[in-house]
This record gives sequence, C-alpha cells and structure tokens, in this order.
Amino acid sequence: MALLRKPQPCWRQAADMQHDRDFRAWPRKQDWLDQVFQCRAAETGGVIRRQVRDVENEVGVAAPVAEVRRRNFRLIRTRAHFEIVCDPGPIDVVV
Repeated sequence: MALLRKPQPCWRQAADMQHDRDFRAWPRKQDWLDQVFQCRAAETGGVIRRQVRDVENEVGVAAPVAEVRRRNFRLIRTRAHFEIVCDPGPIDVVV
C-alpha cells in the first residue's frame, strides 16, 4: 500500500501575491516628476541631474521638457545626463 501524502498548502496565498503586485507597481509619470521637482535643489535654485536612460525609461523625454518649460527653468542634455538648472535667470557658458 502506497503512502498518501497530505497535500501541502500553497506557499503563497492570494493576499501575498496581491501585495507583491502592489509592491512592484511603478509610480505614475506625474508622481515621478513631482518627486524630482520637490527636491531641495529645485526649491533653492540648484541643479538637478538625472541620467538620460532613467528619464527615458521612467517618463519619456517630453514630460520633463514640458515641466521645465512650465517652471521656466533651463534643461541641458549631455551625452549621458539631463541637467536641470532650477533658476529662470540667464546662463552663460564660460568654456
């Protein structure tokens, strides 16, 4: 006579899987932009620097460009970074 094994409970319950889905959820585009522009540099006229790759993956390029225009800031794109100058005044390139 073969021994019958008692069925093992599923190691993940439905509530746990729902929690995992919520935990992995990406923030909305506007939430990401709000977080970027709520930093101290944005409030004090400093510089915000983000990698181009990260911006493209998170929100695309159009959204931060529109937000920079709305706030009357300056946006500089280098090979690998976006640099946002959080001051509406003029910028002089020295070198």
